[in-house]
Amino acid sequence: MPPWVKIKADYLTGLTAVELSQKYDIRSKYLNEVISKRNWKDDKETICNNLKVLAEKHMETLNELAFKTLEETLRNNDEPTAIKLQAISRLFDVNGMKKESKDLKVAEQKRYLIDFVSENPKNESSEEDTIG
Repeated sequence: MPPWVKIKADYLTGLTAVELSQKYDIRSKYLNEVISKRNWKDDKETICNNLKVLAEKHMETLNELAFKTLEETLRNNDEPTAIKLQAISRLFDVNGMKKESKDLKVAEQKRYLIDFVSENPKNESSEEDTIG
């Protein structure tokens, strides 16, 4: 009798039916029947959705930390303007990789940063402060 617990674990971690049939020496047609009858695809989809939600929460937390760090950088009058602009640019690049559903939040954050920069006096930088 095939080790179904191990097979299911391998399936849920991403192995395909073809890979499983080769690994466990089971006919792929029979394996696909088992996957279908036991609703493993539903289990895999549930796990993927749960992981997606967890990843999005972690990304949101990281995003908030990044904006706090950026705000501290912008408030630091010892930082050259070029470094501040570079920090803003890098943060926007990271945010550009988020899903469209996050675009509104990103737009609000960009508006905040633009307002923040325009409300605070520009740091007069010397030639050694500029990044070439």
